Amino acid sequence: MYPEGRVLPCYELLDKNTERCLDYRDICDGEWDLKDGKYETYCDWLETNECELNEFRCRNGFCIDRQFFFDGEADCLDLIDEQHHLIQEKYNNFSTCYERATIDCDEHWCNREEISCGDGQCFPWYKQFWYAPYDSCKNHQSNLYKCSIHQYQDKDSTNQFVLRRNDGRCTKNILDVQEDGSLCIRMIQCAVTRHSSCVQLGLLYNTTEEALSRVKHECQGRKHIEYTFGIRFLSPFVDVVYSFDQFNHSQAINFFALMILKQHALFCFVGTRQCHGIQITHNGSICIPYDDIYERDFPYPPFDYLFCKLTNTFLFSNHCQNDSEYFIRCKPTGECISKHRLFDGFPDCLNFTDEKNYIEVNAEILLSSTRDRYRCGSVNITTGMVMRYFLGKNFIENSFETGQKIFDCNLLSFIL
Repeated sequence: MYPEGRVLPCYELLDKNTERCLDYRDICDGEWDLKDGKYETYCDWLETNECELNEFRCRNGFCIDRQFFFDGEADCLDLIDEQHHLIQEKYNNFSTCYERATIDCDEHWCNREEISCGDGQCFPWYKQFWYAPYDSCKNHQSNLYKCSIHQYQDKDSTNQFVLRRNDGRCTKNILDVQEDGSLCIRMIQCAVTRHSSCVQLGLLYNTTEEALSRVKHECQGRKHIEYTFGIRFLSPFVDVVYSFDQFNHSQAINFFALMILKQHALFCFVGTRQCHGIQITHNGSICIPYDDIYERDFPYPPFDYLFCKLTNTFLFSNHCQNDSEYFIRCKPTGECISKHRLFDGFPDCLNFTDEKNYIEVNAEILLSSTRDRYRCGSVNITTGMVMRYFLGKNFIENSFETGQKIFDCNLLSFIL
């Protein structure tokens, strides 16, 4: 359950934002969180930022003095200046941030492939709608909008907070669920949880199969059904919906079928926004199935990319056309990324080409980046380049300057 009294952390922006509650980590994270996208404007300045020779460049474009590099203390907000598994162990993966206020928690930045818990902890974006108790926010913020997924099927539902309010918080009273004038949304939640409070509205049935028959009656005539009434919680340009067809079941409902019923079915693109200088409008007719987003191998949330990709606006990206010194286009997907991000161990192209095809992008790697790239394995292979952040436990500290072979890893700058 997301605690009733907990207030979501909202970043105080330069001008008043009434659309959504944003964490400061949502700024310059590569996603449009507001309709005008103003808090992603000029973020490319960070992508082109160059550090001095005596500085280390963090993944987000910030610079730190090299004397603080690999010293056992995280100085980059994204932790990239330290050895990954050691720094995560030191800070306990930031899982205790919910119960203590520290500068380490406040300053910890969640990367593009993560979702912020609002207190310094992060969790993988693709587990946003999973039952994942070990990869979720300890402050329970990751439970927002997925209350029924955490239901214990073998326990009495009376005191379980498995019904979803319109603001995403979990409740144990069906009357707290906002409706659109019909019983459709409430009936869906009653069908998938069979929560005892549903008896107040005559919506409690002995079996899920019986409840689904009532769902089809209450929701008849609707092709898509809002997951939350009147709120776009995922993006200002995405409607999250159930499909009427997902409730057509002729066989007995087992555990796995029930989990599918609890999840929304489609993401539909809506609204108007700028895509690389071109205004694009979607009317909700183009929808992507849940599995094509969360069961695919996307390295980060692809909603902004898909909104623009459907009109091929990536072909007109000003960054790649006007600043080829610092930007490169992903092939064949078309995104435009900073050359600083090539072979940094984190995929920034949706098809991972910035981390895979060394031969093709070798000439594009910025010389300033080679100081902090290692090649692991044979010098003839086309993959295997990493930053020091990913090196193993037993890497010898004095090898940083010598470039000698340690666990078959060499400094890239010595082999180019």
